[in-house]
Amino acid sequence: MHEPALSPQRPNSSEVGDDLDVAGDMATLQVLMAEHASLVSARSLAYNEAFTRAGMFLQALGMSFLGMSLLGAALGFTRDVLVIALVVVAFDVLIGIATFRRVADTGREDLWAMQAMNRIRNGYLRVAPGSAPFLTAGTFDDVPSVMQSYWFPEPSTSSALGNLAYGISTSLGLVGMVLAVVSGVLASLVALAAGGTLQAAVIVGIVTTIAVFALLAGWALSAARGHQAAVSVRFPAPGSEARPDR
Repeated sequence: MHEPALSPQRPNSSEVGDDLDVAGDMATLQVLMAEHASLVSARSLAYNEAFTRAGMFLQALGMSFLGMSLLGAALGFTRDVLVIALVVVAFDVLIGIATFRRVADTGREDLWAMQAMNRIRNGYLRVAPGSAPFLTAGTFDDVPSVMQSYWFPEPSTSSALGNLAYGISTSLGLVGMVLAVVSGVLASLVALAAGGTLQAAVIVGIVTTIAVFALLAGWALSAARGHQAAVSVRFPAPGSEARPDR
């Protein structure tokens, strides 16, 4: 009875390069498909958590403002009610900061998952080179290729206003915008509690809202650049400035 022939040993992850030949390798294809399904699940969990966290923040904010309005209607807008409002809105701001940070983290997790999916599609092309015309998302794992999988336009064709509009439309942008407004409300309440006039409180609130929004946007942009800089590239696009990490 003959012993089964051993399959040739595959290179480890540190040896993976452009010269890797896995064309027609069904075992590799099965592994890639399993990993792809796992990444799809991970992206779904990240999106669900971001939406759930944002929804919880907005729900808590709505309930707190509803409670303050009912309390003010029952007791009158006295100084005691103002102090209670200060405490409640300050708590809302803390929840908003925690929500903003967590939603930003889910964006980082999704970026890494998207990069891994680009890498897997690169593997698909190695196993089945004829499938290239049927793939619409990116097949390289450098940052520009990954961002193209999000359907982001090329930097040369996008405007600053368009990028700002897109950023505000995201879950992170929405949470940041609401958090900035709530921070402005808190600043207005502090001004009123300190004996300021209503006009002065409104001005303080507007300035604080703009300042907090700019601060959050700057932090989010810096964090996004940091996440992109930490991306480990193995299969950069031809002509890309990124160098493969080994």
